[in-house]
Formats: sequence, C-alpha cells, structure tokens
Amino acid sequence: MDDPMATFKDDVDAVRSAIAQETENGRDVIVITHSCGGTVGNSAVRGFSRPAGSSASGQSPMPTPTSRKRTPETGHVVGIIPIATGFCFTGLTFMDHFLNITPPSFRVNKKTGYADLTVRPQKFFYHDLPPAEADHAASMLTTQSLKALFEGREYSYSGWLDVPVWFIGTIEDQGLPILIQRAQIGMVRMLGARVVYTELKTSHSPFLSQPKQVVQIVLQAFESFTCTRADETPETLELENRPFIPQWLRHFFMSSPKTKSPTGPSSPASGPKSTPSPQTELIPIADNDDDVRDDADSTLETDADSSTASVSSSILHYRSIQGRTFHSDKFVTEYSFPNDEQQLESVDISHHYLTVLLDGQLYLAPIGDNVQKTLDIGTGSGIWAIDFADQFPQAEVTATDLSPTQPKWVPPNVRFEIDDATETWTWKDNTFDFVHMRYLFGAIQDWTALYQQAYRVCTPGGWVESVEADIHFRSDDGTAEEEEVYKLCNKLYEEGGKAIGRTFFVHDLQPKGIEEAGFVDIKTADYKIPIGDWPKDPRLAEVGRFVKLTLENDIEGILSLSFISVLYSHVVQGYTLLLWNNVLQWPKDEYQVFLIGIRKALRNRKIHGYFVVRYVYGRKPE
Repeated sequence: MDDPMATFKDDVDAVRSAIAQETENGRDVIVITHSCGGTVGNSAVRGFSRPAGSSASGQSPMPTPTSRKRTPETGHVVGIIPIATGFCFTGLTFMDHFLNITPPSFRVNKKTGYADLTVRPQKFFYHDLPPAEADHAASMLTTQSLKALFEGREYSYSGWLDVPVWFIGTIEDQGLPILIQRAQIGMVRMLGARVVYTELKTSHSPFLSQPKQVVQIVLQAFESFTCTRADETPETLELENRPFIPQWLRHFFMSSPKTKSPTGPSSPASGPKSTPSPQTELIPIADNDDDVRDDADSTLETDADSSTASVSSSILHYRSIQGRTFHSDKFVTEYSFPNDEQQLESVDISHHYLTVLLDGQLYLAPIGDNVQKTLDIGTGSGIWAIDFADQFPQAEVTATDLSPTQPKWVPPNVRFEIDDATETWTWKDNTFDFVHMRYLFGAIQDWTALYQQAYRVCTPGGWVESVEADIHFRSDDGTAEEEEVYKLCNKLYEEGGKAIGRTFFVHDLQPKGIEEAGFVDIKTADYKIPIGDWPKDPRLAEVGRFVKLTLENDIEGILSLSFISVLYSHVVQGYTLLLWNNVLQWPKDEYQVFLIGIRKALRNRKIHGYFVVRYVYGRKPE
C-alpha cells in the first residue's frame, strides 16, 4: 500500500506479525478480511490454525515463509470472517483469480506501479453512506501496488480450509456483485470449507453503513469459533445461513459442531400462502449503456422384482459427444440435454431462479401441510427433492431420473431411483399424494400417457404439478424477434423436436393432458422469465441474471476462474450440441459461429428477451 515496490509477501508478513504478537502471548485470534484483503488474510493464516493431524485441505500446516515459536501456551487462529471479499487459493496471485484480466474498476498504471481506480469510490464503495461520510471514507483509501496484485504465488494460501469461516455478503455491493459472492460460497463449500453465510443489504463496506449489524455477526462468530460467549454481547441478531447452492452441501459441510449455524426462523411446512401474479408485460429499466456488455444420507437401492433399473455399469456408461456426456443408451428416451457436471450445476441455478420467481416457494399446488409421500419425476441433480424434503421432514420423497447423478449426502427422507418416466411406472396405484415434474420438455413423446401414469399413482385428493418452459425467445417490444440468432435457436428446437418425435414446446399439452388423465380443479399460471437483468422489477431482474447465468457459454473476461468456473455451465452448448450435430446434422463448422452469436445476444441489454414458464396443477378426485 502506498509503495509501488510493496509486494504481496510484505502484506502477508505484516498480517502474520500482528497475528504472532497475539498468539505468542497465548491469545487466540479471529482474522477479519475485507475486499482485496481477503487474499492477504487467508494467506497469513498458514501455520496458525490449531493442529489436528492434517488440515481439511491437505495443505502443509507449517508456517511459511516466516516462522513462529510454539509453546504450550501458544494461541491460534480459530476462525476467519470475510466481508465482501474472495477466497484465496494456494498458489494463485490476486489477479490469477481474475484470469489476469483487469477488472473494469481499476486500470494498470505501469508508470507509477499502482492500480488506479477508474470509478468514483463514493458511489462504487459507499453509495449508502451520507455524502460527507462517503467523502471521508474515500479520502482514507490508499493506492495498491501492482506487485502485490500480480506477484506472490509462492506465498498465497487457502487459509479458509484450515479454520471455520463466517462470511458476510453485501447485497447492494457494486464492487463485488452479490452473485459472485454467493457463487463462491457454493464453490468453497464443495471443496470442503465450513462456511456460515449471511447477507446484509448494504454497500461494499457494511462496517460503515451497518456497524451494529456487523458487530453482532462478529460476536456470534466469536461464540461459534470459541464455544464461549463474549462479555456484553448484544441481543442475538437473527441471520439466515443462505445456502444458494443445493441444500445437501449445507447438510454435509455445515455438520461440524464448531460451526453452528446462526439462529433463524424455521420454515413452515405448508403450502404456498401467496404467489406472484403472472406478468402481463415486463418493463425494462432505462438503459443508457452501450448495446452489448461483455460482462443424514439415503442410498440408491435396487429392486430385482421390478423394472426399476439398478445402478449398473450399463447406466454409468454415458455417451460422450465432443466432451459432453449424455444419459446411457440403455434407455430409449432421447433426452437432449447432457448429464455432466456443467449441466447439473445449471439445473441447480435454474432451480434457484424458479424459487426466486415464486418468492421462495417450491410449488404452487395447494397440497397442505400433511404431505406423506411425494414423487419427483426427472429430478436431475435432485435439488428440488432435497429442498422439498427439508421443508416436509415427515414426508417420504422419491425422486427419479435417467442418470445416477444425484448426491449421496441428502436428507434421510429422500430416495433416488434410476428410471425412465416414459416407460410403465412401477409404483402401486394411489401411492403418492403429490406428484411433481419439472422441465421435461424435449424428453416426452406422449404427454397424455405421462399424466395418466401420474394419475394412477396419485392418491385420491392428491395433486399433480407440471412445470415446463416454452423456450421460444420472445419480447414485448419486438427486440428478440428481430435477433437473427434467436430465430435460429427457435428453429433449432422446433426442427430438432420434430426429428426426435419429442417436442420442446408443450404448453398446450400440459392442461389438456392433465385434464384428459382425469384430474380436476386444474389451474394454470404463466410467468415470463427474463433473460438478463433488464427488467425494472428487482425480483425479476434477479431472476433474469440467473437465467443468463445458465445460458452463457463463456466466462471470458467476466469472472474469476477459481470462484465461479464450476458454476458457469456451457449450457447453450449442452442444450444445442446433440440436436445440431447428431439429430439435424447441420454443418459443424457453423456451430461455433452460432454459439458466438448467442453469447453476443445474451449480453445485449437492448434485447429485452424472455421465455415463458407454465405451471399447471390439478387434483385427483376423491
């Protein structure tokens, strides 16, 4: 800081010296990091955590590059509290996390050796502070040397794998968007981090805008890290340990008794109390920017006496097309979407935007509180079934899919089965009081037969709910209809569906098929799903951001590889690859051109595109 020759090692050593001053006097330490300090703070933790054989990361517990004395009275780092920052990865510099692509908020000034801000900090970091306070905070900022950002791989360290973490996310952050903060939490949990995550509706610097709330969170973290209560601790602040990534990650990674979750209101096991009304028109925000922005467990069981397929080598032998895997040839269903990790992550993000769309609800059918047995058809990653099982712990939840790609660590009331929904269902009549199916478009040849199967296994008085997307790209102002690549995408799905005999456009088939199957009290609700954050409505803008996330094919120049790459799916490629190459057999050399066009259109904020999701539910007569 304020020295163009200052290095990342200098910053890490300074923090390590401060930590050692406390630990060598027998005091435990909690490291609080913020913004660019996240990389430094995590790296400084190396060797200071309490010895426990080997760390969760398998990283060397020895402190390097500086040494420290150890005595029986030596203290330790017992936890990290990151605030609006990132998670450092061993062997990566600060800029490595951004693919060495300079973020738009600053520029490299080789003449001075500093990273110069290109934004007005009062608005970028402190927009929710009074003007005088924002000016004062901005005046306290120091310049950052380029050496500290681009060098120091040998000193970086994933300290968040050695100690528990309480992360404070900042919802209105313009410096580090909340989407990135949430996504990185999911990633580090998958890598073994023990993270309690909460959010404050604040700018990049919550300790200035909401100091009381930050202090309360810090004191709760202190209690969690040390299993003691701080003197004069204020009344506990109710926080939400927001999962974002599937619930099973929270069940697994948050199981350590040392990282207890903050107290929060329990989720009522009840049906939807209110749902957002279907939209008539999506209103875009005023946009003065350029057109395009480059922006407890259950197990898999077998039943030799039924036709339910066991998890065998034939099922696990997926087809591979240009590096993407699809379900096994064992099943006759020509499901056109991949079953690999990229696609499953997209399923999880799609689940999130649909949940946001319904204000946190998982379904629309009025199923009541006393659900006993639920069936989820085409479960994909299993996220809906897992969340439903969490909400209804008394219910037995059975979830099926063509591929055994679901997690093993799930609530005890969830069971996954490998089955083809287009074949005869093996469950007995009148078994389930709620049958749920979502996003089966492109996989079903006879929708009436599907709903007849659901009717048979549904209990009298039980409900079926079908959720499907009409993936025609539309707009209310004609901007999507004028986009040539969207026209081509619509044509791809129309002709591809005809070629495989399984349409991708089933909205008319849903209410018709459910009625023909025998269900009554049928209700239909259509929702426009924006593509991108162009809607004026904040909730719909958030939905649109996640929709765009599931569709984007490239993270170039946008996000950190380490934080986000496993969450960003090559979904456009996954959705279209099988249809383009193997079904329609269109020219392969034109496929990449098509993808480039899609990516460009997705980033064009002048295109106010959306697609429609239809919810249809009905009751089986008693």
